[in-house]
Order: sequence, then structure tokens, then C-alpha cells
Amino acid sequence: MTQSRDWLIQWLRDAHAMEEQAETMLSGQLSRLESYPELGDRIRQHLDETRQQASRLKSCLDRIGEGSSAMKDAGGKLTAMAQSISGVFAGDEVMKGSLASYTFEHMEIASYTMLIAAANAEGEVEVARVCEQNLREEEAMGDWLKSHLAETTQMFLSRAAADSDAAKRQSGLSSRRISPAMIVRQRQRALPVGGGDYRADSAPRSGEAFGIAGRTCR
Repeated sequence: MTQSRDWLIQWLRDAHAMEEQAETMLSGQLSRLESYPELGDRIRQHLDETRQQASRLKSCLDRIGEGSSAMKDAGGKLTAMAQSISGVFAGDEVMKGSLASYTFEHMEIASYTMLIAAANAEGEVEVARVCEQNLREEEAMGDWLKSHLAETTQMFLSRAAADSDAAKRQSGLSSRRISPAMIVRQRQRALPVGGGDYRADSAPRSGEAFGIAGRTCR
């Protein structure tokens, strides 16, 4: 076996692990995109493509007698899982997810470009064909993400502003219920008016126990 073929097999294994990693990462993102339906639909479509890509790569490895590395794939899945949940508590998780996805697409594009060249050098026509198909799908996803990034950003900013306004309104209502100004006004209503008179509507209610509620005391 030539050194070039060794590298081809190693890069195929890496690509398979990469797609396994992408599947985990995309699945984690998809579960948190309810408010971004168009982005969610495209991620869902690419998730299906990613699974097919991994399956095609595994078939290539099986055909040339070199199965995928289970240990490498498992490690990739753990890394992807960490990446998929890293933005859960971030206020801008949809933007961090978009950034990660766009970056990952370009890593995949570079990987398949390398594989196509290596497969052609070794006369592996089927491997080259599979990698070209995967490459086209990755390029399409990368182009879609780029063309929709501004729209996604604007949508995020609008939602963030609306959520902030709603939170401020709710905070204002809560503070009005127990504001210090209300306490002061309540105390003022109980103070004497004009030489010791008390307003009937503000007099202490404890008098009700003696049947004098509503009367003006002098």
C-alpha cells in the first residue's frame, strides 16, 4: 500500500468522523430554532444530507476494506455534543450557532476538496464521485448560510429588542405595585387634615370593630 493511499484512507476516516460530528451539532441546534422557522427548515434539510454523506463515506471505506474509526467517531460526537450545548445559556445562541455552522461548512469544503484530489491521484473514481457529491451539498449549505446571515441577524436583534421592552414593562408594573411613592401616599392619607380632622375615606379601618366606620372623628 502506497503512502498516498494511506493518506486517502486516513482522510476518509476523518471525513466520516467529521460528518458524525456535524450530525450531533446540527441536531443540537435544531432543537432550539422554533423562533426561526426558515433557518430551522434549512438545518433540518442539511441534517438529512449530513446523514447521507456519512453513509456514503462509510460505504467507500467498506468497499476498500477500511472501516471507519469507531474511536475517532465517538470522540467527534463528544466534541460536537459539547459544541451543540455550549450556547444554550447564551443570549445570542442562534447567532453563535450560525457562526459555528458557517465555519464548519468551510472546514468540510476544504476536506472534500483534499479528498477529491487524493482519490483521483489513486484512481479511486467512486471515492472521488462521492466526495464531489458531498462537496456540492456543503457548498450549497455554506452559500445559504451566508446569504441569510444578515436576515437572521436582523431577526435576532428585533426579537431581542422586543423581549427587552417586554421585560422592562413587566418590571415597571411590578415596581408600581409596591413602589415607595405608593407607601408615602398611603401614609399621607392617614394624616390630620385642617385642625385635627381626618378624612373619612382614609381613617384607620380598625374602627369598624366598634361600628363607627365611615364617621368623621373630631
